[in-house]
Amino acid sequence: MTERPEHPDHVELTELLARMVDGELTAAQRQRIEQLLADPAAQRHYARFVMAHAMLRAELRDHDSPIALQRGEGSADIEVELDADAASRTATGPMRIGPRGWHRQAIAAAVLIAAGVAVALLVDHSNIDTSTSPNAQAPVGPVATLTGAADAKWGGDAAGDTVVEPGADLDAGPLRLTSGSAQIVFRSGAAVNLVGPATFHLTGPNSGRLDAGRLRASVPHNAVGFTVDTPTHTVTDLGTRFGVRVIDDEHTEVHVFEGKVRVQPHIDPRPAASTTMHAGEALALTHDRRETRSIPVAEGRFDDTPMLFNTGVGAAPGEPDPHWWVRGPGFANRRAIVGGDGAFGDPNVSRVIAFASPSFAPNDVTHTFSTYFDVDRADADRVAIRGRFAVDNQITAIRVNGVAVDVPKHPLTQYLSFKPFAIPAGHLVTGQNVIEMDVFNAPGAPGKNGISVRVEMQLVPPTR
Repeated sequence: MTERPEHPDHVELTELLARMVDGELTAAQRQRIEQLLADPAAQRHYARFVMAHAMLRAELRDHDSPIALQRGEGSADIEVELDADAASRTATGPMRIGPRGWHRQAIAAAVLIAAGVAVALLVDHSNIDTSTSPNAQAPVGPVATLTGAADAKWGGDAAGDTVVEPGADLDAGPLRLTSGSAQIVFRSGAAVNLVGPATFHLTGPNSGRLDAGRLRASVPHNAVGFTVDTPTHTVTDLGTRFGVRVIDDEHTEVHVFEGKVRVQPHIDPRPAASTTMHAGEALALTHDRRETRSIPVAEGRFDDTPMLFNTGVGAAPGEPDPHWWVRGPGFANRRAIVGGDGAFGDPNVSRVIAFASPSFAPNDVTHTFSTYFDVDRADADRVAIRGRFAVDNQITAIRVNGVAVDVPKHPLTQYLSFKPFAIPAGHLVTGQNVIEMDVFNAPGAPGKNGISVRVEMQLVPPTR
């Protein structure tokens, strides 16, 4: 019987995966793996490879195993012994191979052993994530929205690059930010502050891939599981705020500010190889895991450019807003509560916030909503703000760092649409700033009089 030739792509994929586990994979080769994994047959081959690799590693730890490593005296070679049953399957005897290439030959044998197990177990490859593959089926429709930008300049001349403005919906694909910063809110509610220069691929409504640069992520409870892929590791949110810095194809940093994340090296996909990081921890990681080390957490490194957050960003209805506060009669400053989507506007860009849910309040009272943000630039006093608001019932005052600015006239029914407003340059300072808005609750039906505000803003840097 004539043996069926192996698919050429599978030969190439096996060699690339062997390079991956040897820690020799380049960025171009990693991209080629992603392209090959668009094919379901390649995905099944990948599943068998992963199983074989995991089996082999487990067996090599066990000295009583039918597969064992032996190093001869005075020799740098590694000998892989197979038991009689395994040898009959592979048609090989003991193999003597060099230390750099042992994965490739040993896994080639183990793949044959694992293939039968994989078929018997009906390996489910539906959980293999190929969302980052350029040839994989892209999500239908927008996966995120650009909700803000500060001094942002977009590159370049590569195919697929898109220059975007705040408020634009973003489809899956690459974003190349040459300078400044951009705020992106995914359909899941996860918010990312991208700091340029950076290359970031939107891969789905709750995932992205950072190829270069820095980002800070703020993830609400409903978006837990948000993932950021890097050239060396995959970072999975477990309910938190964290930062990721990609230095090059071999070095990545992960900083956890709140909550925790799971970090999985690409070189070893086993769950046991992952690391759970908690608030206050930061790691410098390498692709081969040889130089993993703890480093100081540096949240300021991910806030080089000021960023304002719209109301309701990074949280689901009923949850505390991570960026807006409220105080009022009988209570001090506390997190505002995010309301529903509203009858207008895009809930992926902003939502209403209130002091509670439901937000019924006594008549003729005022609540103050505020947001704090840092401006890390010497010419902060030359930065302006423009935006729009909707309010139930009326904004009576806007203050920036305690100084009142003009409030545009608007009716008590301004909750039905947005009203533009502007804060001119001369009010912001280098360091922390605060914007406060006094919201007045006009007389209404007793016990049924709601109070809320919805704000969308962006910084306007000086013209150079």
